[in-house]
Amino acid sequence: SEFSQYYLALALLLLTIYLIRRLWRSRVGRAVISLREDEPVAMSIGISPTFYYTLMFALGCGIAGVSGALYVHSLTVVNPMLFHFQYMLIILIAMFVGGMGTLAGPVLGAIVYVWVSEWLRFSEALRFMILGIILLIFIIFMPRGIYPSLVSLWGRLANWIRRPRLRGELP
Repeated sequence: SEFSQYYLALALLLLTIYLIRRLWRSRVGRAVISLREDEPVAMSIGISPTFYYTLMFALGCGIAGVSGALYVHSLTVVNPMLFHFQYMLIILIAMFVGGMGTLAGPVLGAIVYVWVSEWLRFSEALRFMILGIILLIFIIFMPRGIYPSLVSLWGRLANWIRRPRLRGELP
């Protein structure tokens, strides 16, 4: 049924998030992050970019394969026209809006995309144009994405609340 497919997809999403989070906190994850931040320095301490890039590529392909198999199972048909340019744009919009380099960012970006897309359902012709404008606004005003901006805002708000006050100053 549709509900069982939904819960299976949700369980696989949560399992994938858990495994990626564990991977990021491991030795392999720290090596990949160091390669992302400064490849020459990572190479100078003995981290092989070829090995870790290949490993991460294989892991990404595995995750994409499992999600594709789950998607095809829910559709019960395979057709090359199912995956056209729009799907790549949807994934890029979710990544940019949510925030790249984070685990929660693309999930938050996908939630925002689905919400805005459903809100703009009345105009199928204008939907992607409006989504493109929203993407440009996010790139200009929140270049890191929603999630990193919210984390930064939360940290600034927490520091503002905790800072000592002068006599007569508003909280």
